Amino acid sequence: MPSTEAGIGRGAIGVGAVIGLALACTRTAPTVEPVVATPERPAVSTQAEPEAEATEPRPPPRVSYDEGFAPPPGLTDTPGPLEIDWSILVVPDGVPGSLRGPPASPWSTQAELGAPAPPELLDPPPCRVERYLSHDLRPLRTVALQHDARGRVTRERIDDDTDGTIDLERRYAWGADGRLESLQEEHGPQPTCDGKVPGWAFRSDHVYDRHGTWLGAELRYDGELSEQGEWRSTQYDAAGRPLLWVSHRFGEVLAAELRQWDERGRPRAQTRYEGARPVVAERWLYPSEAEAYYALWDGEQWVVDRIALDGEGRPVTVQRDRDGDGRVDRHTRFEHDDQGHELARRTDADHDGVAEIEVLTRWDEAGRRVEVVRTSLEGTEREAWRYDEAGHLLRWSSKRDEHWAEDFEEHVYDDRGREIERRSERYQTVTSVSDLSGYVSREHWRGERDEQGRLLRATVLEGELGPNERIEYVYDCRKPYRRHPRRNPLDHPETAAECFQVFE
Repeated sequence: MPSTEAGIGRGAIGVGAVIGLALACTRTAPTVEPVVATPERPAVSTQAEPEAEATEPRPPPRVSYDEGFAPPPGLTDTPGPLEIDWSILVVPDGVPGSLRGPPASPWSTQAELGAPAPPELLDPPPCRVERYLSHDLRPLRTVALQHDARGRVTRERIDDDTDGTIDLERRYAWGADGRLESLQEEHGPQPTCDGKVPGWAFRSDHVYDRHGTWLGAELRYDGELSEQGEWRSTQYDAAGRPLLWVSHRFGEVLAAELRQWDERGRPRAQTRYEGARPVVAERWLYPSEAEAYYALWDGEQWVVDRIALDGEGRPVTVQRDRDGDGRVDRHTRFEHDDQGHELARRTDADHDGVAEIEVLTRWDEAGRRVEVVRTSLEGTEREAWRYDEAGHLLRWSSKRDEHWAEDFEEHVYDDRGREIERRSERYQTVTSVSDLSGYVSREHWRGERDEQGRLLRATVLEGELGPNERIEYVYDCRKPYRRHPRRNPLDHPETAAECFQVFE
């Protein structure tokens, strides 16, 4: 579903980044070292009703602020081109020579710093075979999946036209740490007007450094090594934090990201590169506990925010200078409740003292966001969330002005809290107030389970064309599994362990 962030428009810098930065400020002695805040503040709550009551129109609130400010020295220095010391980057031993960089440059084959590698674990033998039929506006296809006892897909066979011939077979190999080590694909002959195109095979072997960072993959087509892939290398500090990430091929930098941290582990600078050319830079600075700065460079000019903080490190006001002339071009004021929730955010976007953008947020007793109302010159948008007593989301809705129908998503659960049905309707437009049939997208999902909680049948209705996908599951062992109804491990093999979970 759409993001629940009560954003007010990115402009040059998202206020969300400013809030995250401010929340990381701790109640310790002031420091002149540039620092940054990263963690997001968890939500807590105040009493709120699920539905908003109509209110009388009111004039826009006034906003007062100082006329301008000068950014601290060094905050807006333009970054220079990237310089790479190839000898300190981490690459695997098996990287083809043509991909390793300049021939005279030695390569480190392991990270010298950071946590030790996790201990090896024994993989249980395969336990389950899952077969399902799906129909998604194509001929009926049959898919057979084989999993290990951790629920990870190890083998996949696909018959695209149910003629009994395997058109595609995939095999997945997983490491003891749960990371994908290799993927093999064998494609069967493809029919054409003149006959059939011969099948072909593909294999990718994935490599990671000791920190678990993906370095790259060796690609082979019909057994021949391909040099078309790229590799990623990372440099770490003594605490195992990444300092430099580089994507490279044939010794040429394709992309990179350079980071700097303070002694508290908070970022204070981050620069992204295309090749060796800087394209985006971010900087953070905390002169005191009551004041912070955030700067963003888009490759042409700097935009600077000055943030005033309260005693808990929360933003009270944010003043923005968009063009470096020291004049405040945008001013945002925040209000929080006693639990730290943001209740209101009002922004004067054109320096006239009137808040053109207002975001009001309500929370329930459990600390859940139940309503966000955004008002601007473009109109009003309202998002609402409704939960059951167990905390399950029952309904999300979003409604803009009269030219838009309501977008919504509804969920139905069984008595054990498992989702068994989902209905949604999104991105609709209407041509007039009386015409609410401007249909664009609709989705309906329904699942059936056995007594052990295993998903037996799933049906997805999409649009008005009837059943778009129908899936049936068959299990070959008694150990039950839980499966997220909307997550297909074939689409995300690297995180398939999150999709399946064994339970007794």
